Amino acid sequence: MMTLDESMVDDHPRQQPPGSDSRARTVRLTLRDWARFVLPKGKLLVSIGGKVFLSALEFLRKAILAIPWLVICLIIAMFIGEWIFEGPGMTVSSFSDPGGDRTVSLGQAIADALTLELQRIDQLDTAKNPWGREEEVYSLRFTTPQAYERVGTISVGGSQLPVGELVLALKALLPHWHPRSVITGSIQRSSSGGGLPVRIIVRLEENGRILKHWTNQDALATEEDIQRFVRTVAFEMMWSMGKGKGADSLENFQQYIDGVEKFRRYKDMRADQDFWDAEQHLSTAIAEHPGYVKAHYYLATLYSWRAVREEVNSQLAGEYEQKARRKYEILTSLQQSDETQALGHFGLGLLAYRHYRREQRINPRQPETASLSDPTLEEADRHFTAAIDLDSTLYFARTGRARVYEAQGCIEQAIREFQQARQSAKDQSSQSWIDEQIEALKAPPRRPLSTSASHPLGVG
Repeated sequence: MMTLDESMVDDHPRQQPPGSDSRARTVRLTLRDWARFVLPKGKLLVSIGGKVFLSALEFLRKAILAIPWLVICLIIAMFIGEWIFEGPGMTVSSFSDPGGDRTVSLGQAIADALTLELQRIDQLDTAKNPWGREEEVYSLRFTTPQAYERVGTISVGGSQLPVGELVLALKALLPHWHPRSVITGSIQRSSSGGGLPVRIIVRLEENGRILKHWTNQDALATEEDIQRFVRTVAFEMMWSMGKGKGADSLENFQQYIDGVEKFRRYKDMRADQDFWDAEQHLSTAIAEHPGYVKAHYYLATLYSWRAVREEVNSQLAGEYEQKARRKYEILTSLQQSDETQALGHFGLGLLAYRHYRREQRINPRQPETASLSDPTLEEADRHFTAAIDLDSTLYFARTGRARVYEAQGCIEQAIREFQQARQSAKDQSSQSWIDEQIEALKAPPRRPLSTSASHPLGVG
């Protein structure tokens, strides 16, 4: 039997490699030194981090609780900004309706309808920019509770106050740098069911004082009755605030506004009925008050657009050109203000330029570039220059003179005129149109200019 050698089973201790004790000792010393440094510092960092985290949570909690008051501060800042920088304006508050259905607010609907009617009258009562977009021609700024209702309510002393109504109340009580009117109203119902008929009371206030109020004599039994009442109140309100300058009566002012509205619709839609309606309203306004300058201006402009529409019939187009000329010449008399004379000269210059373009389209053999001594373009340039001299802010006249230069082949001069007109243009549609013309003149090879009917010189 085979015996095992003791040397094969004895577990002799292993010999450590040289230098291993010194390396282990070095590691232990290094870890001890790091521990002496890291542990105190780590405790400090953890303590600071915990405090910062808790402070951040507390700050976040306070910030969330302060959001309603932050919103109030922003609204107050907006209010102060409006008070200092905003021009004339009007605030329309929701009409109180104690007996109405809470799910369907007739008071809010009447306030909205009144606001829309006031805006319509305001943007139509202008001669400065009859071609601008309607939303860009306002002279008054309108505010309704919807501008603040998204904020909801705030709790003061256990009571819930709607932010919108609170801000409107402040606007009504505090004086304003510019004239600031507030419209309030109420609805009275003859039945407890919350339906029609109703009696409406409208109040016009300024600086907390009631300037005027309106109410219907007979109960309003239908929506059409309410719409007629709102329209009547809107016209009387604007008239009492000094709108309608140049008219000699409220009825005269209404005829003019209706005529301007029909003119704009005819310009955009080209419907003959709109033309006849506009002519009737404006002619009636002039017959009632022959000195109504704005009515003369819009009637002349109506005839000028009609001449463009009738260019295939040279005789009919010429007749409308003569009608427009006679009306514009009334505006250029020395008895009129410089601004009125400028509008008249602009209209006459536009007539001459459009006549040149019509003749150019009818006779395609004519050279594309006109002579510098072309009598029609000379007439147009003379009137445009006179308009600029009388009213340097009438940028339409500069765009007209630019188109004359462009027709004569003077591209650099045309670009300079368009650039000067761009500096005076206020509404976005005119600025965009001018930019298109400048780019078209700069682009080689030249492409046809925009013929948008939304601009007085965009006649193709």
